[in-house]
Amino acid sequence: MSNLGERRAWLLFQHRKYELAEQEYRSALMTDPDNFRLHAMLAINLMHQLRLPEGVCQVRKAIELEPEQGCNYYTLAVILGRQKEFILATDAIRQAIRLQPQIAIYHAQDAQLRVEQEQYDEGLSKASLALQYGNDEWFLRLTAWSLFKLHRLEEAVAAADAAVALSPESPHAHFLRGLLSKHLCQKKLAKTYFREALRLDPNRQWAKDGPWSW
Repeated sequence: MSNLGERRAWLLFQHRKYELAEQEYRSALMTDPDNFRLHAMLAINLMHQLRLPEGVCQVRKAIELEPEQGCNYYTLAVILGRQKEFILATDAIRQAIRLQPQIAIYHAQDAQLRVEQEQYDEGLSKASLALQYGNDEWFLRLTAWSLFKLHRLEEAVAAADAAVALSPESPHAHFLRGLLSKHLCQKKLAKTYFREALRLDPNRQWAKDGPWSW
């Protein structure tokens, strides 16, 4: 990062001190208003504060300043996806992919949008594209969930196992593997995965509620 204020903002953001990070980003923008990275990072910061319309405004400013940066469209797609504006989000991620088709997370975000709309065949296809460009537990989780929804259980378990093996510190991977075990009536194994998800991230409400509902 180019200046001290920007670096401070990033450190605060990494520590989830979003309100303080926002102050730093806005202060940096006072002296560098045409810095597209600052607008994009402020957008992400606002998203984490659930101030989604403000985040959209900031990332659109980043796009206005740098219309050939795929990462700006990716950020826009993520925020619009959170707003369930799936048509606009899909348009944004397609633009990101058009600009930088080799970026794996762009294809993964495309898959995420498909999965959230219950378009599991498309989700699986897009997740497979992401895996062609990189290996990440998010891509594997998208693959596993799409396969599960398509009733391809053996393949879903294999993908979920791969996600856990790749990122053993990911509570999301353990939670998904627990859900698959629960579906297969493997209650003891499911509890093991759920407990590990809860240990890894005890503040997640989904991890607290999910395992003990049966």
